[in-house]
Amino acid sequence: MMKKPLTSLVFVALLSLTACKKTGNVAKETSAADSTQVTRTVSGMYEGVLPCADCPGIETTVAFNDDATVSKTILYQDRDKTSETEKGNWKLNGPYVEVTFADNQKEFYLIKTDSTIAILDQDKKEVQTDLASHYILSKEKPLEPKTLNGNYIQGEVGKGYYQTLSLKNTTDNEFDVAVTFKAATKKGCEFKGKGVLVNNRIEVNLKDTNPNLKAIMTISFDSKTATVSTSKFNERYDLMYFCGGGGTLGGDYNRE
Repeated sequence: MMKKPLTSLVFVALLSLTACKKTGNVAKETSAADSTQVTRTVSGMYEGVLPCADCPGIETTVAFNDDATVSKTILYQDRDKTSETEKGNWKLNGPYVEVTFADNQKEFYLIKTDSTIAILDQDKKEVQTDLASHYILSKEKPLEPKTLNGNYIQGEVGKGYYQTLSLKNTTDNEFDVAVTFKAATKKGCEFKGKGVLVNNRIEVNLKDTNPNLKAIMTISFDSKTATVSTSKFNERYDLMYFCGGGGTLGGDYNRE
């Protein structure tokens, strides 16, 4: 039997080794690409209305940002228009999106499609009751910051007392927020501060203006109306700090 030259065997072995390395590299590249694609699919803002025992529903908005941060905002319908936002971080954990908030509380979501995610229980299971569809959040397009620029009026211009809420987008999702008043009296509401657009709401930390205040002032939008409130109902009186004569920054303002 004719034996193959040693050089030929070495050459075949080198080819095999090179092929294995290439296959491994391709697998790694494919895996990385798949991970990037999943991340891009998850990133975005999702909305839905969860069931509520003593109200029509809980408006829920969750935004997964590209920098692995997350913000979740809830608002109880037919309550007091207060909306509270939690912030944390998210990561992919197998087929799940695992969210960890500042208090180390965890939540789990399942990617259903490119535009929907399901809220899971702590056992990472989907809700199986007749209300299951209410635990599906759909991807929505966030508000463009510059479209919120302008003046919003509370009251009627030229007829007694009225307040003006002014919003000016500065950089990215940041805003200059101001409230002024016009009236024959010298007492009214005046405010200047900085806000950030989070889940289609502008949030203003009043502590940045006065260290003694605790409230987060929120500005939510519906059609041509901006509603000023606080993230917690029992902190709404902080909105009176900037006003004289018993006034408040809170309430509905109609776009000018």
